[in-house]
Amino acid sequence: MLIVCCIAMAATEASVISLLSMSYLFIEAAILVPFMGGRFWPRGNRHGAVAASVVGILFAVLEITGVFVLPYSAITIFIPAGIAFVAVSLA
Repeated sequence: MLIVCCIAMAATEASVISLLSMSYLFIEAAILVPFMGGRFWPRGNRHGAVAASVVGILFAVLEITGVFVLPYSAITIFIPAGIAFVAVSLA
């Protein structure tokens, strides 16, 4: 399934730069907030990390499809993922 999605994305995009930007957005949304939160916040846990990854990927997909466009998405994608990380870790 993943391979089919990757081939479809590569076939529909016009430039390599947009594909690289899209992959950076996914990596940033799914990995960076849980890693930094787990590294520097002692109360962070695995449930918060999973929630931050899910929320980050959800917002990245919404951004890429154009359903919900965030201004400066390379920076603002941290906000919902960070909120999810903190809220779920504290629960």
